[in-house]
Amino acid sequence: MHINNEELSNLQNAVLKLPLVISESEAAQMGNLLLKNAAAEKMILEFNLPISYLKLQPSDFIFLSHRGRSYHLRVIKIRFAGMIINIIAIIDEISNYHLPNFKNKININYQKNIEIEFRIIELPFKFYDFDFPYLVAYLNSNSKLAIYMQIKENLSDDWTKIAMLEPTNSIVKIIDYNISENPNLFLIDDLSKIYVRGVVELEKFNDNNWKILEIDNELIAFKDISKIESEEEIYSISYLIRGLYGTEKYIKAHEVNVNGVIITKDANIIEISESLINQQFLFQVGSINSEICFENKVNLPLKPILISNYIKDSTLYLSWIRRNFKIDMWHRDARENLDFSIEIIAKDQVLNFTISSAINQMEIDISILDISDGWKVDIIDLLHNLRN
Repeated sequence: MHINNEELSNLQNAVLKLPLVISESEAAQMGNLLLKNAAAEKMILEFNLPISYLKLQPSDFIFLSHRGRSYHLRVIKIRFAGMIINIIAIIDEISNYHLPNFKNKININYQKNIEIEFRIIELPFKFYDFDFPYLVAYLNSNSKLAIYMQIKENLSDDWTKIAMLEPTNSIVKIIDYNISENPNLFLIDDLSKIYVRGVVELEKFNDNNWKILEIDNELIAFKDISKIESEEEIYSISYLIRGLYGTEKYIKAHEVNVNGVIITKDANIIEISESLINQQFLFQVGSINSEICFENKVNLPLKPILISNYIKDSTLYLSWIRRNFKIDMWHRDARENLDFSIEIIAKDQVLNFTISSAINQMEIDISILDISDGWKVDIIDLLHNLRN
């Protein structure tokens, strides 16, 4: 039984025919039930379930677990929409019904409806010890989704299904920044913060290890991620190291409302043939398209970082630092200890010097150069021509 106290109820009005002879205790129980139901109808929930629950009927009970609490929901209306069942239910107590008139009882766990987002990334370090080139794909979704691929040169070809992506739910929306405009690549920035919105509880990444956040091709190491107590699903990311793994050229004033990815090892691995290096790929997941040029960055040596560059008495003083590519589980191999060349440009004049990997500074006589209009110094690795 229930009392209808809504203008547009989901149930027909209950009818009680008199005369009725009941005991005082039965009347009290019935009155309490009517009052409880009247209050419960103020707590109406609407949600979707997959078609596999098609046996549900009005008056059945659903036991819902959400954030450590359990709720009893009495189904009052069901509507079918394709392969989805739309359920309208009220919070109720199954103990109110000593002679239950329901046929089915089911248990479900609350699952937030996650908006589909997709990112595919080429990382400059090894994820696993695979001996083949690959991309990593991240997916925000409640379920697996198919990924399709085209080679841009062959747009006349049909899309090819290449895999079913598992949800990682580690794509975040960048909400705001409080970061330095000129970060020091060699120091941990414990003042700057990046604010993101996540689709899952991101505190699980607080494991006292370095994590990596990718935003617009820049890789940012971070140590801490904390929930903003007054905001739903918003987190602050702090203790930052910017421009990781040779991505310092992408350091900039990043825009807000763009997607970033917390790099995790549960990424989907997309194997790429070596014959397709430097090809432009198109990927599609649902209605989301993404384009990427595969360079096989793992095998590209990265330049040292120039930290000092000045001229005194026709002598150019240079110093540089090798990169440290070992941050917890993310690392590159020893190929970085290569000889490289330095190119000095002044007007139309160019000087090139080969530098041994064993040193980190150099003095160069540039008396033959006209530096009246300035000069430019570039570090170029010995495999530079393979990059182009």
